[in-house]
This record gives sequence, C-alpha cells and structure tokens, in this order.
Amino acid sequence: MRKRGYALTTAAKIVLICFLLSFVGVLCGFSWRLYQEDVKWDRLIYPGIKINNIDLSGKDKNESIKTIEAEFVNPILSSRVIIKDQDRDYIIDCSKLIYDYDLLQVVDKAISYGKNLNIYKKHELIKEGVLENYNITFILREENLKGFLEALEKDINTPPANASIELKKDSTFAINREKAGRTLLIDKLKIDIINNLTKVRQGDLVLQAPVQESKPYITADSLAKINAVLSSFSTSFASSSEERAQNIQLAVDHINGKVLMPGETFSFNDSVGARTKERGFKDAPVIVDNKVESGIGGGICQVSSTLYNAVLKSGIKPSERRNHSLPASYVGLGLDATVSWDDIDFKFVNTLDYPLFIEGYTKNRELYINIFSNSSLAKRQYTIANDVYSKIKAPTEIIKDPNLKPGQTSLVKSGRDGYSVKVIRNIYEDGRFLGSEVISKDTYPALPSIVKVGK
Repeated sequence: MRKRGYALTTAAKIVLICFLLSFVGVLCGFSWRLYQEDVKWDRLIYPGIKINNIDLSGKDKNESIKTIEAEFVNPILSSRVIIKDQDRDYIIDCSKLIYDYDLLQVVDKAISYGKNLNIYKKHELIKEGVLENYNITFILREENLKGFLEALEKDINTPPANASIELKKDSTFAINREKAGRTLLIDKLKIDIINNLTKVRQGDLVLQAPVQESKPYITADSLAKINAVLSSFSTSFASSSEERAQNIQLAVDHINGKVLMPGETFSFNDSVGARTKERGFKDAPVIVDNKVESGIGGGICQVSSTLYNAVLKSGIKPSERRNHSLPASYVGLGLDATVSWDDIDFKFVNTLDYPLFIEGYTKNRELYINIFSNSSLAKRQYTIANDVYSKIKAPTEIIKDPNLKPGQTSLVKSGRDGYSVKVIRNIYEDGRFLGSEVISKDTYPALPSIVKVGK
C-alpha cells in the first residue's frame, strides 16, 4: 500500500500568508521609522561628534557655530598671550595674532560625517555614537607674531660678558665677575604659541620664554690666577718730539690692560688699530725703505719693540715679528719689532698655562711694559742676549763731478754699516742654568756712502 505525502491545509496556508504579511509589514514599518530618523538627523551632527572637544551631538549648523564661538573661539580672541622671562611679562592680545579661522568648514565636515551611508549604518551611528573630534585651524597674522617675537628677542638677547681685571695703584688686582649671555629660542617659542593657542578656554595663555644661556670666554676664577709679574722691559723716548711722544702714549693705552687667555693670539695691529689723524695719531719720523721719513704714527714701533722684549723675557716666543731695515736707537740690534698698519704685524700666542695680563704706561719719558701671570711661572727666569756676529762695512759709491777740481771730493750722503745679529734667550730655574735657544737671526743691510769727486 503506497504512503501519502504531507500537504498544507487551507488553514495552514492562511496562517503562513498572514505571518509573511505581518513580517513584511513590520519590516516596512521599521524601515519607515529609520527613514524618518534619517530625515531628522540629515541636518544634525551625529551623537558623539566633537569640535575641539566640545560635544555637538544633535545640533544643527547654526547651533554648532554659536556653541563653538561662545565656548571656544571668543574666549581665545578675548584672551592674551603672556610670555614670562625672569621678572618681566611680555603681552600681546590673541585678537592681534589671529587673522581668521575655518569654523564654517569644520562644522560642515562634522554635519556631513556618515551622511553618505545607508539608513541602517546611519541608525547604528545614531544609537552607538561616534568617536570623532575635529579641530579648528587658526590663520595667524604672521607679521604681528614676527614683530612680537623680534621685540622679545631684542629685549632678552644679551651677549655673555667676560670677567675683567684691573690693576690698582697698590699693584693688586680688582676683578669684575663674568655674566652669562642669554639667547631667546625664538623658533621654539613660536611653535609653543601656535601649538597652545587653541588650548586656551578661560584666561590667558601663559608661557615661559625658552632661553639658552651662553658661558663667557673669560671667567673671574681664571683671572684670579693672575697674581705676579713675569717680566718687565722699558725704553726711553726722552729725545722724542711731542708728536712722537703722543703716538707712543696712544699706542700703549690701547695695549694696556689687555688679557690673553691660554692659546689666544695677540696682534699688535688689531689691538692698536689704524693709525689715522682722526684717531689722534700725529706725523713723526718713521723708517721706510732704509731711510727715515715723516709719517702718521711715527714712534709706535718703539711700543711694539718694548713689548717684544717683555714677551721674550716671559718665556713666550713670537709667532710673527720682523726687524727694521735700519737699527733702532731705543733697543739693541735684533731686539726691535717693526709694525705697519695692514702690512707688518707683531703677534704672539699665549703658550703659558695661565692667563696673561699686559700693563703698559709712560712716566717721565720712559715707556714701561709689564707682563703678569701666575706666580708659579716666576720660578723660571729668562735673559736675552744679542750676538752681533758680523759687521758689514758700508760701501762707497763714487760719482764723478766735472764741476769739482781734480782730486776734490764732496760727501753727498753718509753711509751706514750693516750687521748680522743673533738673539739668544738663556733659561734659568731657581738660579740654575737650564739652557739657551736662538730666537732670531736678523740682518741690517749696509747703506753706501755717496761721494762726488772731481775729474
């Protein structure tokens, strides 16, 4: 006997149709409700969306703009930027720094978020909220910010001030302490202002000025080590004219009080400067091309030569020095040091382990140079000797003159003998001879005598 298959009864079919119709109805109703919700939120900001951390959930464009202006933009525009440095405050209104801002564009972005999704995704955003935060960008008045920062820089920046030392009348030293320099880190401050400007809600933006200190080259502690005379030398200018004496005084004033740190180079020309009438220098005799002429600054070579001898006696060897073409009257052969502005210089490096102080002055037509440093160096003494090892007899140049009688002579110009000289420095320590060294080998050329004789 064959089995019969199952078949839906009419009643079951009616029930199934009713169920399907109900499901479709519910689905349509749900979709219609989502559509109405979508229409409602179409012009509103979804829940959870913020601008500069201000929650704008459910607000339309105008409400959002007013909220952001009231709670964020206006407080910033009405506040000030205050930069603190030591005991001073530097202030500028934020309204002078801000030119414009993109509030409208940012609000439009916040409103348009998620609006391109289907209604089911939109419903999910509305129910669960959105973790999205937008930030307003301010457009700054660059010229105002630049001017503000440059004013701070001009006021704050100070170069380091070296310690200074002064020799008092009682031969003791007075030392003024050094001061550190200060430099405003202007680029860092600009970034700090820009980055923190949008964080101001209530009150002012207060920042500490970022300043970097720079140490001075010469400190009081290093100068305190100068406590003894290492060497001295003097020369006389008793027979000099008033003009030459004034030049000597001006030059020695420029080197007096000069401090040289270990490893530092002294330049006579840099210290004394250009020899011009505007600076007070006078015309006086100078040696030029094997002859004596009148020139601006005549007599200055006596200062450089006196200093040269004091330097030799301190144990330092010059790095640049040249002798005159003619012997100088104020020092022995080989012991002179000629100088000429922008041409010939006298230089030496402080090869000592301590700072060096130069004292120079004149008294009763005598020029004195003293070199000071640390007393530990005074145990070593130096003496200077010049060895004239060759004398070059002045030649005679004869000119025949038909105006003179036969055998008659007339001296036109006196000659000058030449010399070759070697300068030696002897070294002693606690009175014990340690050795000697050759400092220089110089030549002073002979100048011919010129004589006319009759034919």
